Amino acid sequence: ASGPVCYHTGDARDYAAHGFAETVKVTLDAASAEKQLAALAKDFFGSFTGEAGQRVRPDPGDRGGAYRSVFGLPGGMASPLYKVFERGNAFRMLLKPGAGKNDGAGDPAENTVYVYDTNERPFYVAEEYHQFHCDFSMSSGMPYPESYWNNLFEQMKTSGRVKPTGCPEGVVPHPGALCSSPARIFPMFGRRSSRT
Repeated sequence: ASGPVCYHTGDARDYAAHGFAETVKVTLDAASAEKQLAALAKDFFGSFTGEAGQRVRPDPGDRGGAYRSVFGLPGGMASPLYKVFERGNAFRMLLKPGAGKNDGAGDPAENTVYVYDTNERPFYVAEEYHQFHCDFSMSSGMPYPESYWNNLFEQMKTSGRVKPTGCPEGVVPHPGALCSSPARIFPMFGRRSSRT
């Protein structure tokens, strides 16, 4: 994309129209990359539900290619770190090379993770309001603690790591409904991430 990549704008900036999917960016320490990726892969594959070979995404309400399960590494499946990620796939999900727009339909029960080469398909930061949500859907551990959705969010904004993207802001109020309503007393299930 040559300009902003935005959340469901319905125009040329819309991330789904470009074949992007929602994700998060994690930077590994070079000296500990394999150990850190092994822990990340364990958590990633563990976040799906269901039997091995029949895993379901934890946010079944979101459907479509923009919500397919993705993972990116420099070099994609040719990355020296790919084998570490692959070993973390304890639930036998299908791992396929990511090509872009036509990958998967985003069915929560697809049981597939598309692995992208981040050198060819770089990460784009989501809008400010889409960062550090306190909730997403019915999931254990929701809502996230205020130290995450408020304190860390403000720290990241102050440091310039979360900043305007050129996309519409405030479509959904930050940090999310569970942080500001009586509903926050109920346990929730699922995770929300930014796109790549």
